[in-house]
Amino acid sequence: MNAVAQRAVTRPTPIRVIVADDHAGFIRTITATLERAGIWVVAIAATGQGALDAIRTERPLIALVDLRMPGLSGIEVASAARRSAPGTRVVILSAYCEREIIESAITAGAFGYVSKESPPQTIVAAIASCAEGVPSLPSTLPEQLRQTLTERALGAG
Repeated sequence: MNAVAQRAVTRPTPIRVIVADDHAGFIRTITATLERAGIWVVAIAATGQGALDAIRTERPLIALVDLRMPGLSGIEVASAARRSAPGTRVVILSAYCEREIIESAITAGAFGYVSKESPPQTIVAAIASCAEGVPSLPSTLPEQLRQTLTERALGAG
């Protein structure tokens, strides 16, 4: 476990997260992973609207939201959450890691973006980083773009 993820586990107040994905098996797996890391999953959702409702009701620090879900997309959830629940940082989780999609997500209001293909500890570290106010973006992006998107996320979050 890296230093950021370790701090997440030892925080005085656990990180409160909602998880939104339309695949029940993935939700079970990621929820168990997060809970083992000391992160509190306070709600789950299977649709974009369900994610937005959970964000508005639970006011978690982090919302881990799949990019492609029934109803509202993860990008639409990030945009709406920015306006209605600015204290929640949306982290997009997706198998799609194209530059244009990541840029769209951050521009819309996402605070981080992590690949579903990442090892569980990478997802935990991304959540922990975002909880500390440091946007998490794929290391595969060119450094200049990562810096630009980090500044954009910090300006929105």
